[in-house]
Amino acid sequence: MSAATVEGSTLLGLPVEMRSQIFDSIFESTTLYVEPGWRDEDYNYELSSPPQLTEKLNLVCRTFNNEIGDSWHKKVTYYFPNTVAFIDVMSQWPEERIRQIRHAHIVAYPLPIYHHNATFYTTHFMFEALKMFPGLQLDVLTVENIWLEPNGEPLDGWCIGATTIDVTCLLQSKGWKEFRYLSGVLPLTPSQVRNIDERITKMKAERNEPGFEYHITRHRPQLAGLQSVHPDGTVEYKDSQEDRDEVEHWYKTHPEEPPQDQSLPEDTEKEVMVWAKRGTADYVQDGENLHPAIKELLDHKPWLQHRRDGQMLVSDGMDDPAGHL
Repeated sequence: MSAATVEGSTLLGLPVEMRSQIFDSIFESTTLYVEPGWRDEDYNYELSSPPQLTEKLNLVCRTFNNEIGDSWHKKVTYYFPNTVAFIDVMSQWPEERIRQIRHAHIVAYPLPIYHHNATFYTTHFMFEALKMFPGLQLDVLTVENIWLEPNGEPLDGWCIGATTIDVTCLLQSKGWKEFRYLSGVLPLTPSQVRNIDERITKMKAERNEPGFEYHITRHRPQLAGLQSVHPDGTVEYKDSQEDRDEVEHWYKTHPEEPPQDQSLPEDTEKEVMVWAKRGTADYVQDGENLHPAIKELLDHKPWLQHRRDGQMLVSDGMDDPAGHL
């Protein structure tokens, strides 16, 4: 359809710069959901199609088609339902497209992989997947916790530790300007929070990132609750006195929170519980320090070839995430 045919179009009559702003606004509010492909495909998660509105605008006239092009890729948010989906799709993209993606929401299911010995497998956390794609430079990375219920209750006894690993390692990862950790209320011990602070302080010094800032927006401090009973009947608590005093003080000064031994309501919703933003430091993913076992696999053959062979991956981690810890 020619421009003359749609000369009455209000949108076409606007200046190019204004049309560009409108298109950007549309795409920035668009989420593309990555879905499983057909069972007989070589890999399980397939490339996302362009937004339907993009295709419709491109059909209106050649002007829109030329102006929009592939620009939507930098504006939309890609929603990956698990870590495997993220790797599957990114592995199908050329390097240039990896460098252009700007917004990603990843549900951080674990990555259980068989290595050369098929009698056992190793569980990797989502942050390792970022290192597989040098050049990644997201404006916003949103990672969704799967170890905690929205009210902060862990799926099992290992899941608080898994959450701590998630938070600590993702904060230290590269490939993003802004990081958002969508989670249930964090039930971290004071020692765990101090450990995160210490690691980030060290990272800022080593990488010369004085402008790096992060906040834990909400958590309900807990004690590990571990104790040892000696033969003489005395009890030794593993939580330090400092931690116990800090937790007691916190609940006294936060009367709006339920007591420590009570859970939050079940209708509590996930929120951004950790937020971070980089200053002017280089944030582009460089692929350094990839786990040796994953590196060895990828040096042997590409990810998609492993997926076609069907012998590397235990599952996408969604069946029983805590069972893979």
